[in-house]
Amino acid sequence: MTPFSAVALTSMSNEDKFYGMKTTIDIPNKLMEDALLYSGSRTKREIVVCALEEYNRRHRMARLSKSFGKCNRFMTVSELQKMRKDS
Repeated sequence: MTPFSAVALTSMSNEDKFYGMKTTIDIPNKLMEDALLYSGSRTKREIVVCALEEYNRRHRMARLSKSFGKCNRFMTVSELQKMRKDS
């Protein structure tokens, strides 16, 4: 397999909400090969975009999980059963 160092990434599509962002990065060959294998992506760009989306998703979830347990009032089991019976 060919080496993947100094990969140029370009985003020019309207759906990406950003235009002309071009970056050169060095990605270890083994990481890129594994990502190609496991992701099913066809291009290096798809792999990087997928990784960034996953990174952002995990951080959004972590921020959201910090607010768990902040609700002062949860429904009791009996209240839930009554609500289900009434509907």
